Amino acid sequence: MNLLSDKVEPSFSREQMKTWLPRALVLLLLFLTIVYPLWQLFTASLMHEGGWSLRHYLEFFDAGGNHSLAALAGSVMVSLATVVLAALIGIPLAFLFERFELPGKRLLSVLATLPIVLPPLVGVVAFMVLLGDSGMLPRLLQSAFGLEHQPFRLQGVTGILIVHAYSFYVYFFLFVRAALKRLDGSTIEAAQSLGADQVRILFRVVLPQLRPAITASGILVFMISMASFSAPLLFAGNFRILTVEIFKNKMQGNMPMAIAQSVMLAVISIVFLILSLRQGQEGGTAGQKGVPLPPRPIRSAGARFAAVVIATVASIFLALPHLTLLLISFV
Repeated sequence: MNLLSDKVEPSFSREQMKTWLPRALVLLLLFLTIVYPLWQLFTASLMHEGGWSLRHYLEFFDAGGNHSLAALAGSVMVSLATVVLAALIGIPLAFLFERFELPGKRLLSVLATLPIVLPPLVGVVAFMVLLGDSGMLPRLLQSAFGLEHQPFRLQGVTGILIVHAYSFYVYFFLFVRAALKRLDGSTIEAAQSLGADQVRILFRVVLPQLRPAITASGILVFMISMASFSAPLLFAGNFRILTVEIFKNKMQGNMPMAIAQSVMLAVISIVFLILSLRQGQEGGTAGQKGVPLPPRPIRSAGARFAAVVIATVASIFLALPHLTLLLISFV
């Protein structure tokens, strides 16, 4: 046996290297950009006077000592309300644009998705220009009706919720609309052949298939709302929001509390991220076994006109803050 003629098999083949090298690079990138900073943040939150301590977390949960717990509760409340409002806007719009034939649907769809294209701060400034203390709409109503004071102004929790609902409904709109494209039309046809009415079909057939998309978009909206900063900073007033409290503690030099608050915010986001991943594994997406249903034509002239008016008004209304900001930029 000639040992010199034997070829030594490499421990990793070229194909294995092509597979594992990108994975290793991705894992390294995730470690450097996510895991390591979070670990440093967590360990820093446990340091006090050179030793390990839970002092900052005890202060966080001390309702009488600071506003952290109230800010956490306020953030969760606002985020849950944002999910509800965004769903009430985005889901009906998704049905309207996907399930019905509308003239000019492509242009109206672009207007409906405008909030996701622009940075969130632009939307906040647009609402300030349109509905703020000296906004165009309050001043217009004041001068039109001869009022002594402006009839309303956007502020407090109401202001935050309006800005959040406007900025985040797009996730429900896009997720649900994509799920409607993959809807199993054979199940709807089977329900119709069995004599089910439209309401029963909606709640027993359609919505169960849309549940993964609705749940995923709801979790995403909740996480983004929890991390929102610009709208709470400009509209919250005396209402406590956790991201604003982090900023205030940082500016006041209370870094230990700001770090502890940041850790709590990260923990909540990670929990909802895990829920989102579990939902993706268990729920999947709307299956498509049969032929997808085409958009339904609106045969009645009156109903078609009403649908076009509703879609147009809704799209223009949703794009109005940014259109107002564009108009002001030329003044």
